[in-house]
Amino acid sequence: LVYPNPSSGVFTIDMKNNLTGSAIIKVYNMVGEEVKSIICNGCNNKTTLDLSKQAQGVYYLQILTKDQTITKKIIIE
Repeated sequence: LVYPNPSSGVFTIDMKNNLTGSAIIKVYNMVGEEVKSIICNGCNNKTTLDLSKQAQGVYYLQILTKDQTITKKIIIE
């Protein structure tokens, strides 16, 4: 779950299932360029993602774990 969406640039990523391992959180712009990458070792349930320096628009948030990859569309207003 990613909220608020749309946002002014600060998002909360709520991982309902506690991650015991690591995850990589990546954000891509509409042309596929990576604009942010975070390595999250032993992530807790909630992680804050600050994209307030990015331009307004649509971005894609990707969360990669050893078991799965999740992609969400996020909007910066």
